[in-house]
Amino acid sequence: MATVLVTGASRGIGLGLVRQYAAAGWSVLATCRNPAGAHALRGVKGDVTVEMLDVEDRPSIEGLAKKLAGTTVDVLVNNAGIDARRREYRPASGTHRLEINTPEWEKVIRVNLIGPYLVTTAFLPHLQRSAEKLAIYLSSRMGSISLNKEGGFYEYRTSKAALNMLVAGLSVDPHYHGITFVAFHPGRVKTDLGGEDAMLTVEESASRLISAICHLSPENNGSFLDLSKSSLPW
Repeated sequence: MATVLVTGASRGIGLGLVRQYAAAGWSVLATCRNPAGAHALRGVKGDVTVEMLDVEDRPSIEGLAKKLAGTTVDVLVNNAGIDARRREYRPASGTHRLEINTPEWEKVIRVNLIGPYLVTTAFLPHLQRSAEKLAIYLSSRMGSISLNKEGGFYEYRTSKAALNMLVAGLSVDPHYHGITFVAFHPGRVKTDLGGEDAMLTVEESASRLISAICHLSPENNGSFLDLSKSSLPW
């Protein structure tokens, strides 16, 4: 039985992935910061193991990797991610600018970029045991430098652009040879992050994402893809 590990699994796309992987007969390692409060996650039927993991906390990551030593992870889905809270434009020196909270921006970088890197390195031995060896990162079109025509959302955009660079770097690093690293844009999804006017439901995005992941091959290593597996510009 294949095994998938999903970070940020208590809600949104992460929860959708857990439900659909479990329904398809996968063994699912579902991680989140507060398992006791993750009632929807704990209610998912199937071979689902809920584990505590805080992607901002290195000891938490390394502790879970040690706890799961000897476990094979076929697909690692780095899903956990946040955005900064939006602020109104305020006048400053006769112009308008967006108020940026530096500690909050730093938190976005820790969760969206540093966390996935630490999870990847901690679970490298688990991935290397697998025949699949797939490391997936939920990025965004908003992290595309080429597609950015309007600015704004600097915390989120920069974190996802950096995540894309991380995926590109890991894909050519000899230390990680044999693993397929792919960044995905999951579409704009009706979640706390995507908003209610988004085009896709969680179920639609998760279903299409799983289908795309299942059809990946080593030739896709280092790609930035949408749900149809079409390449997106960096």
